[in-house]
Amino acid sequence: MLNIALFGTSADPPTAGHRAILVWLSQRYDCVAVWASDNPFKTHQTPLEHRMAMLQLLINDINPPKKEYSALSRTESS
Repeated sequence: MLNIALFGTSADPPTAGHRAILVWLSQRYDCVAVWASDNPFKTHQTPLEHRMAMLQLLINDINPPKKEYSALSRTESS
């Protein structure tokens, strides 16, 4: 059975804390699904597409052996 971790975050901006969580998850799960989303409790957020790009850079930097990372994105039309 494939074990999948789900990690949603506002990533505004992605930090060393986000990185530590992703490394921890990657060591314990077969697959880690990661996405950035808007947080209704935060103001003056960086645009979502910029946060997704920063999160993807952080994920690419981790690059653990035998694990694949991919940032998920989905935008809803107004």
